[in-house]
Amino acid sequence: MRRIPASGMFVAAVAIMALAATAVGCGGGSSTTKTDSPDSYANAVCGALTKHLDELSGVPAGAGNLDMGNLASSNTDATRQALSAVSSIDLSIAADLKNVQPPSDMAEMHAQIIDAYQKAGDAAATIQGALGEPQDEAVATVQASENDMSSIQDIWQQLPDNYSQAFKDSQACKSLEPTATPAP
Repeated sequence: MRRIPASGMFVAAVAIMALAATAVGCGGGSSTTKTDSPDSYANAVCGALTKHLDELSGVPAGAGNLDMGNLASSNTDATRQALSAVSSIDLSIAADLKNVQPPSDMAEMHAQIIDAYQKAGDAAATIQGALGEPQDEAVATVQASENDMSSIQDIWQQLPDNYSQAFKDSQACKSLEPTATPAP
């Protein structure tokens, strides 16, 4: 019987912040933050993520497990609340990152980063909805959504070295360092 920690959904969202110690976030409102270097980009992205750090702390890490052998048992208020919160946070991060104008050499990857957060947010909502479906349908839905949940971690691992270093060095990213590192 395969189990996926519901807190893994939380961890996937936290990976947004931890980014294997390279992190993201800044900003607010609808103004666009133009960046022209790896350092300014890292600061802007980490600023955008930082504003969601408090929201993540409210997601119950012990929400239970998604039991692939009996998904109905995972259909708890805590699990639903955690998935709803992760979905909302990921979608908010995607929206905030749209207000960061990356350096030209990061434009394509930045679009992929936004897409990864959008997909993860949508996947968390899809998984939440699947918990009430019949077992076979629910398992198929959860399995189909797993890749979208992990896409955030995957995209950050593809950063060019100079950007990865900028995220590691950025003071704006320091608050995002592994308060909860992604589970392997």
